Parts: sequence; structure tokens; C-alpha cells
Amino acid sequence: VQVVRGGGSSLHGSGALGGVISVETVDAADPLAPGQTMGARVMLGFGDNGAQWNASTTLYADHGMVDLLFFLGGRQITEDIEAGGGLPVPFSQLDRANTLFKIGVEPDDENRIEFSYAFYTDEGLTPPNSNDNPDPVSNAVVAREADVQDLRLSWEYQPSGSDLVDLSVLFYA
Repeated sequence: VQVVRGGGSSLHGSGALGGVISVETVDAADPLAPGQTMGARVMLGFGDNGAQWNASTTLYADHGMVDLLFFLGGRQITEDIEAGGGLPVPFSQLDRANTLFKIGVEPDDENRIEFSYAFYTDEGLTPPNSNDNPDPVSNAVVAREADVQDLRLSWEYQPSGSDLVDLSVLFYA
């Protein structure tokens, strides 16, 4: 995670007036142990506050020139969560899912091309202001449904023997 304070329009576009929070996802090499070329991680959990179920699967491989990472996860909160004093947090039930697919190709020691696709969805009833109690007039509950898709394509070029060239090009949608 990188936090850039102030105007960052030269790096992140004209909408970066007050600053930018840039999140970089892991590569396939990050969860691999030295000498390992592929692996997987599966997680299943339950929490009794809110009767929460979570599950995720991550698959990753690094075969020299090509590396792949796939993640699929979800969480279902089936009851209202209880606050510290035992009071329920109204409308804290939520279903969400998250997917990430990432492929990197290094045709030689000087170039890396990377493509990633991320998808996030959640749905549930929620008040617009979660710090206030739901009220039919000032804080009416709304049906929330969010679907977010991100595509990212990058190219990095760092020629050997050159301290002057370290190019990074990023396209995202």
C-alpha cells in the first residue's frame, strides 16, 4: 500500500487532488517458498458474532517466464453483528465475494508484462450513515448492491547496464 499526499495528478490523473491510496496486489512469487513453483491455499472459517461464514481459495504458480495467481473468496454475514456492549448493529448483514486473476510474462530479463482482472461484489440492506441509527426520514435503509470490476495492464522495461532507463507503463479500467 502506498499513500501519496497532496496533488498527484502527474502520476494518477487529474482526480488525485487531495492524494491517492495505491494498492498493489501480490504476485505468484509472494506466497511461494524458495524452490517451489506452484501452490494453493484454502481457507474456511466461521465467526459467531453475526454468524459469519468466510471461504477463500488461492492458486499460484511461477514457471520461469510465466506466473499465475487466482483468488476466489467470499463472506456471508447472516445475522446483525453485536457491538462491544452487546447491542446489535442494525443492518450489518452482508454478502460479498471477491475474485482476482493475475498473469505475468517475462520474455527476457529486461521486460515484464502483467495483466490482472479483479471483481468485487456485495449486497445487503444498509443505512447511508452507518454511525447513526436507521430512521425512515433522516437515515432510511437502502438496498445496497455493489459490483466493481478492475482491469490492469502494465509493462516494465529496465535494460541491463543502464542506470538511466527504468520505464513503467500502466493502463487500467
